[in-house]
Amino acid sequence: MSDELYVYLDVDFDFHKDNPERRRWWGDGRILGGLFRAAQDLDLWFDFRYWRKTGRAVGFTSLDALIETTRGWDDSAYTLRSNKSGSDHGTSFRLRLTLRSLWLGLQVDAATARDQRETLLDRLIELTVRTRKLMGDEAWIGEPASVRVPNLVYPRPRPPPEYPEMDFGELAGFIEPAYLAWREGQFPDEKPTKALAKLMKAKMPPGTRLEERGGLVIPRWIDQPLDEGAMSRASTQREQFLQKRLRLPPQDGWNEAGDEKVWVHMFDPRPPLTLYAGGAAFKTLAVTKSGRVPRAEFDQIAGWIAAGALPDGTSIEQMGLIVPSREAALAVARKAVAIGVSRIAYTDKEGTLWNPFPAGEWLEVSPRRRR
Repeated sequence: MSDELYVYLDVDFDFHKDNPERRRWWGDGRILGGLFRAAQDLDLWFDFRYWRKTGRAVGFTSLDALIETTRGWDDSAYTLRSNKSGSDHGTSFRLRLTLRSLWLGLQVDAATARDQRETLLDRLIELTVRTRKLMGDEAWIGEPASVRVPNLVYPRPRPPPEYPEMDFGELAGFIEPAYLAWREGQFPDEKPTKALAKLMKAKMPPGTRLEERGGLVIPRWIDQPLDEGAMSRASTQREQFLQKRLRLPPQDGWNEAGDEKVWVHMFDPRPPLTLYAGGAAFKTLAVTKSGRVPRAEFDQIAGWIAAGALPDGTSIEQMGLIVPSREAALAVARKAVAIGVSRIAYTDKEGTLWNPFPAGEWLEVSPRRRR
């Protein structure tokens, strides 16, 4: 596992019932004490010895001493570490306390995750279930809520699916049906309860399962040790499954063919260029669907790229082509890249520009989505 691939538990517990008697709910030490002791019991208390709000780190000698200290904390964010300082990718226990919520972020560094890859996910799930029980019926798990690997790179389907609770690199999720029912009342167009019903009825992919524990629905997307290859394959499979079963639309800025929108609002016309902004240029070229180019214009563009400028001295650091169709973009790609073209876009009927070669790691676009 790469040194940057830390595992992250990210859960937001929200008090949804109005209670005029609720003040600093952490003041009696019950919930935070229960959370910390559960982490210790599950071997998720990674020798934490310092807590920090702002400024310098403050040491503590025992778990009991820390729990007593939390009784005097205010509504703010806190971080627990095993040393006085640490990297952004190091192991840490983060909390954000407000009068209406508890946010928990437990980050496990790559080396620790690698050493504990056999059981780490099981224990993080159990910690979440126990903490939810501590919060009682006045709270629920909102969003985001997952165990994930934020920096995991994996092949994604094109177009990437749009879903309000989609976390990249998710290994397990935590869904509270009561919260989804409330959310549907606030955002009826999302239809989250319908999506959950589809998920509950669906046959889960191989190596995954759907658990129901403590009032939570927990889709678990991997049942193997947490090595990089297994997590990458599981993340790809998860997105494909959700996209198919929930019939998710493309993310904003993508079309059904799997192409990414080219945003040109910062560009201006600048003849002989079609669009220009600070060294980045686009030139319209009448390429046929078979990839045939007008030779004189194509050679002129090649000359600009080689010189790094127009004849009048206008700097060209990146040159893109705008062609009439998707077929033309695909057909001319090899020829255009050979002369140094950095981007190829095509126009649709509304005049929007689309890039059929988006940056990133993608699965092949399925034939049914090609246009």
